[in-house]
Amino acid sequence: MEELMKGFILNNNYKLVSIDRDNEICIMDAKIDESSLNPSGIVHGGYMFGLADTAAGVLAHNLIGPSVTLNSTIDYFHPAKGKRIEAVAEIIKKGSKVSVFEVCIYDDNEILVSRCNITYYHLTK
Repeated sequence: MEELMKGFILNNNYKLVSIDRDNEICIMDAKIDESSLNPSGIVHGGYMFGLADTAAGVLAHNLIGPSVTLNSTIDYFHPAKGKRIEAVAEIIKKGSKVSVFEVCIYDDNEILVSRCNITYYHLTK
């Protein structure tokens, strides 16, 4: 998985925590600092979405192969508080060309701050 941890992922301080192929779950986290905040001083929604898309994309790549985002939606429930956010991605539907993932993002207090559904198109099948 090291080959995936470059470019945008490294630039945004996203880190792979674990990947469980049997249960089809990927966990990633990200450090909250000045560069991840919006003008109101809270974690930028795009920063959270980037983490969600990255966690689901890493899982898709690991389980199926190279994939690209086809569609996504995200709901924001609470501002993220603390020093880190954690994304838990799991596969909802695995298809031959298209698969659907759900990603829940939690803050340091284990509060669900956002949830994202992402559909990926698989490039190799």
